[in-house]
Amino acid sequence: MADHASPLHHAATEFREEVATAGVADPQDVAEQLMIPMDGAIVTAHAIGDGESARHTRKMAEAILSAAIG
Repeated sequence: MADHASPLHHAATEFREEVATAGVADPQDVAEQLMIPMDGAIVTAHAIGDGESARHTRKMAEAILSAAIG
C-alpha cells in the first residue's frame, strides 16, 4: 500500500504530471514504463558502480516517450 505522505510518493506523482505534459495518451502507463528503467539504473549504479547506466536509461526513456507520443 502506498504511503501518500512519503516524499517518494510525492516525487512519483510529480513525475507522472511531468509525463502528462509530454502529450502522451496514458501518462500513468508511460510514467510506470519510465520508472522501471530509472530504478534499474539507480540500482545498477550503486551495486556495480556503472556510471553508464544513466546514459543507457536516457536512450530507453527517449524511445518510450517517442513511441507513446507517436
